[in-house]
Parts: sequence; structure tokens; C-alpha cells
Amino acid sequence: MDDGFYFGNFDNDWFEKAYHNNLCLRDSCYECKFCTFPRTGDLSIGDFWEADTCEQLKNDAKGTSVVFVNSKLGKTVLDMQRDSFVLFHKIKQEDLYKNRIQANIERHPGRTRFFDLLKKYPFTKSAEYAMQHKYDVVVIGIPTVENHGSNLTYYALYRALKNMGMEVLMAERPLSAQWQPHKVPIGFCKNPYPDQDWCELFQSKYEMQKLNEYAEVFLLGSDQLWYEGLYECFDGFCFLDYIYQNKKKAAYAASFGRDVYSGTSNQRARIQYFLQRFDNISVREQEAVALCQKDFGVETTCVLDPVFLCPSAEYLELIKNAGEQGNTGHKIVTYILDPTQEKEEIVSYIAGRLMLPVIHMTDVINVDEKQDRWTEEFLKNVSNERWLKNIYESDFFITDSFHGTCFGIIFKKQFVAIGNAYRGMARFHTILSKCGLQSRLVLEYDPQQLEQMLYELIDYECVDKKLKPEIEKSRQWLIHAVAEKEQCAVSTYDMLQQQMLQLYHRLMECRDHADAHGNVIGAHDVRMQAYDTAFKNLFQEIAVHQKVLLEQRQTAEALQKVLAEQEEKLERFQNKCLEQEQWIESHQYPLSGFRDKSGTDLL
Repeated sequence: MDDGFYFGNFDNDWFEKAYHNNLCLRDSCYECKFCTFPRTGDLSIGDFWEADTCEQLKNDAKGTSVVFVNSKLGKTVLDMQRDSFVLFHKIKQEDLYKNRIQANIERHPGRTRFFDLLKKYPFTKSAEYAMQHKYDVVVIGIPTVENHGSNLTYYALYRALKNMGMEVLMAERPLSAQWQPHKVPIGFCKNPYPDQDWCELFQSKYEMQKLNEYAEVFLLGSDQLWYEGLYECFDGFCFLDYIYQNKKKAAYAASFGRDVYSGTSNQRARIQYFLQRFDNISVREQEAVALCQKDFGVETTCVLDPVFLCPSAEYLELIKNAGEQGNTGHKIVTYILDPTQEKEEIVSYIAGRLMLPVIHMTDVINVDEKQDRWTEEFLKNVSNERWLKNIYESDFFITDSFHGTCFGIIFKKQFVAIGNAYRGMARFHTILSKCGLQSRLVLEYDPQQLEQMLYELIDYECVDKKLKPEIEKSRQWLIHAVAEKEQCAVSTYDMLQQQMLQLYHRLMECRDHADAHGNVIGAHDVRMQAYDTAFKNLFQEIAVHQKVLLEQRQTAEALQKVLAEQEEKLERFQNKCLEQEQWIESHQYPLSGFRDKSGTDLL
């Protein structure tokens, strides 16, 4: 902008880019009947795009227009003015391939997102983000895993960032993982994520380097992603080694799942290298702070699980999608991930004392296997919304799940948390201690302890006083973690990663070539098999014909034999006749001179 003048072109003006890439057009423009033929006007006039590619024209770079003659009147008018034109040539319609001469054109894939962004941001940012697939932060994790807690912790992190005014893209583990991701979350009745905020799936960690094009900040999500019993099943994607060093990398409420790290020395050394490349790390368990310092040499902060950063009102909105189902009256609800007889005794004791019906829930997967270890029937096919609603509507809640415990607190329920050593006790101790609810943790069936829990109700006013500062502390940590960092160069490892990606693509091309070659060979094998089958059928037909010919030959030989016998009989008969004729001739007498009694000559 200079003295009131502005000069922009396709290279530097986002309106030009948006318009010519079909990003910001009206709905009617994508199916415009006035752009095709026949046209309603007598003449149509417009810019001749790519005029220099037309062989009949010599483009003088002063601007060339194109005119469509749509009627006889239009032709008459044009002919009357032709002498006033510097350049006047009849051209072929195919020379106008750059002009709009068809009714239908494709919408830009980012158009829906563009208009959503335009409600919050200026045109330039909206166009840039929509066209270049840009986001403020990419959340990387396992939001589609078959688990209520994981689904909701990622939804909560997404909503927390959105409420901070961030544009968020959710990215999953690669398809090369042993435990593969889904294209979209499958645990919800209704997918709570807009399509434009959901990232495509990548075949491998190498291909996940493409994420570097989408944002400047990358955030690893929560749950047990750093537990050595799980991350190998996820192809080790959770250390963000494919995100370059010139990007900001942070981990929010990451978890090792256990008090100690039990991986090999090689695994520990590798993880140490990658964790030290993070700009900020927070963990979910207090014990993990010391673990990170001791085993990996990184400083961390203990924060709350993301489910506490999302307002409870948003969970109530999700619950509306669950609909009405089952017992809507007073009830006890359980969520037991790992059923045992002792846990069932705890449930039975509380149900007997409160004299309420019980609704039983378990994990999303392996329900039938868990049912074999539980007397009462578990609900099946429970959505995340229904799971939340059952907890919200319960009079008393019993769980051996960490996230179950979290939502018991969020919904201000009277609850019992049964310690689950198999899945890690550190997270139970951390959240309950932050809320002053250590007494709600049960480690074994103890009627006296249970009786005291039923008698001493949880004072949630006191809990809120302890919890709110922790929520604000965690929120402030997250705000700082996703703020962009100063520009820096990529590392040597990043450059090696880029070369590895090139080699990977070459390998995939070789594989595709080999597959294509294999398909040709396979097709050849199929053809040869078809030929073999055809030859086999032909040989069978020949064999049938040969059999028929043999039978016919045998029949002919039999007929020839009969004919020969007949000819032999005929010859014998002829010979006999000849002998008779000869005998007759040899016994002939002169017959002249014979007269009858009357004296008449008989000859």
C-alpha cells in the first residue's frame, strides 16, 4: 500500500488465490448454467486466458479478449465492428481450455473450513489456513482407540484448545501400527469433531513428516502413550521423532502408566534422545516427574488429565446425543475394567446397603471375556455418550478405572475407586490426593471401610477449592506450551529423516513396481491357467471324438466283415448258378422233329 494504491497479484494476494482456486465462490457458481452452451446472450465477452498458447494468435502482452457468438444477431453486430479491432481471429473452442465454458466446476476441498474460519478471523488468515491446510496446533495421539477414557481425554484436550481460540488438527498413529487406528472416532453416537479438524491417516511414521507442513506447534496427547507395553504396539509414534526441531513440540499429561520404566537400556537411550528434543513436557502422575528426571534427564511438570480442562457443560451437551435408554431411576453404576470376585463383593456390599439396582459397565473391547469373570450382566455396545450419561445419572458410582474416577469427581458423585494395580496405581494416588479424596480409594474388600465411605459423604465444595487452582495451573501450562517458539534450524537428525522419507518413497515405488510386475505375472499365470483349462477341455473333447471315431471304426469294420461275408456268399451263389448253367448246357438235347399226338410239330 503506497499513497492509497495497492498492487496485488496471484502470488501475493489471498483474494486472488482464493477466487481462482474456487475457494470463496457462492454456491450457485459451482453449477452455473450460464457458463455452458448454448448461452442466453447474443455475445459473451471475457478475458482470453492463456492466449499465448493459441497457435493462431500472436500475443502482444497488452491483453486479449475472447468473444462467443451465440446468435445471428450477435454475429451481425460483431461483423459490423471487426474493422475496429487490432486483432480479430476465429479460433477453436478447445483453445479456451483455461476459460470457464462448462456449467460445473469443483469446489476447493477447504471451502467449508474457509467459511467457518471467516466467522472468527480476517479474510487473509481464513484463506491461508483453508488453502494451505494450516492449523495453530496439531494434537497427536490415539483419539480413536477403543476406550472410553482415551476417547474423552482427547476430546477434552481438543475442546480446551478450541476454547483458547486455537485452530486444532487431530492426528492419529500410523497405519503401520500393530494396533491400527480408525479413520474417525468410533465410540461416539455422533462424531464431535468437524471433518476439517481431522487429519488423514498415514501409512508409516516416515510419512507423518508431512505433518510439519500443517503447523508450527505439535502437542502429544495424554494417556499411557509412554508405557513400554503399549508404545511398541503403536509403532513408537508417541515420541514425535518425525516432527522437525524447528517446530515446537510439547507433551500434555503424558503417562508411563507405571511408577518405573521397565524398558531395555537401548529403549531408554533412544527415548532419552527424543524426549530431550521436546520443548515442554508435562506428565499426569506425580511419580513420573522423578522418573523423567532420573531415567531420561528431562524436567517435567505434573498437570491434571485433560478431562478436567473441558467445562462439564460440554459433557452435558454430549450426553444429549445418548438418548433415553434403560433405567432412568435411582441406581448404582459400575465401570469395572478388570473384573474379579473381590471387586464383585465390594459392589454387592454397597448395593445391599443402599438397596438400589445396579447397572454394570466394562471396557469397550473383550466384553464377553470379561463377562466370564462377573456374575451380573455387563451392558454391551456402550457409546461414550451413554457411558457419560450412566455415570452422570447414578446415585453412587463404583469404578476401578482412572478416567472413571475422574468423571466421578467431575460429575460430583459419591463414589468408590477400587485400586487397579494392573493398570498402575500412581494415577489414582495423584488425582485423589490433589482433590483431598484419598479415603475414597479401596485396595481390598473391607466392609468396615466401605461402611465408613457410605456414611461420610464427599464435600464437593471442599473438593472444588482444591481442584480449581490445579485446573488453572494446568491450563496456564498448556497455554505456554502451545505458544510458538522462536525460529530455529532443523537438526541433523531431521535432515536424515527427510532422506529416509525419500528412500521410503523410493522403496514404496519399488514395491508398487514389484506388485505391478507381480500382477502382470499373476495375470499371465491366470491366462496360462485359462489356457491349460482350455487345452484340457480340448483334449477331453478330442478324446471323446476319438472314442466316437473308434466306435465308428469298429462298427465300420464289423459292417465290412458282414459285407465281406455277404460278398463271399454271393460269390458262392454265383458260382453255384454258374455250375447249374453249365450242367444245363451239358445236358441239352435236340428238340426239332418232336410232334404231338395230332402230328403237330412242337418247335
